[in-house]
Parts: sequence; structure tokens; C-alpha cells
Amino acid sequence: MVPTMIFDRNGKPIVAYGSPGGSTIINSVFNVTLNLIDHGMTIQDAIDAPRLSVTAANGGVSIDNGAPGSKFTGFPPESLQGLRDLGHSVGAPSDIGSVQAVVVDAKTGKQYGAGGFAP
Repeated sequence: MVPTMIFDRNGKPIVAYGSPGGSTIINSVFNVTLNLIDHGMTIQDAIDAPRLSVTAANGGVSIDNGAPGSKFTGFPPESLQGLRDLGHSVGAPSDIGSVQAVVVDAKTGKQYGAGGFAP
């Protein structure tokens, strides 16, 4: 499950991260992975960004609006309504996980940490 590691093409580790959170662990890590790979975010931006979590077979969706002060906050109302139109129930915003990470700079070899917002 976690921690998760991403390696470069030569097999060198470039990032390792994980999260506490019980049933939201997989979704927290998956959201960060999508933000890193598909959206090209920095590790801190990927952690701070809003998250979705589906942990029940009944289609309930939990949302986390992201860290306060993040450049990526909340979800467009149209997106949330789209989920409802598909039959999902969308819960009130809440905290979903607290991802902690270490990144290795490919050019310098330096290691940097990043962490989730803890209210």
C-alpha cells in the first residue's frame, strides 16, 4: 500500500511518500501520484492540492479542498455537481490523509522533504 516510491528510467529513486489515514491512505497517495505524473506539480504542490476519496461501495465521495494558501484550492462547483449527476453523494470538505514525502533532485542528488497541512 504505502509508502510509495517512484523511480527514474535508470532505476534510481526520485520520490518516496506515504500517508496515515486508514481507508483514505490509498486515495491520498493516488491523488499525489496523479498530480506529480499527470499534472507535473512539485511535490509540495501535489501534496497541498485538493483531493477526492471514494472509500465505499455506495459511491460516496469525500473531498479535501487542499491546504490553506495553496495555489490549488477547492473544486469547481460544476465538477462536484457532475459527480452528483452521476449518482455520487459528495460529502462536506474534510481532511483526507497527511502525505509526507522525500524527493531527490536528479541534478544535485540533494534530498528535500515536503509534508501535508495538519490543522
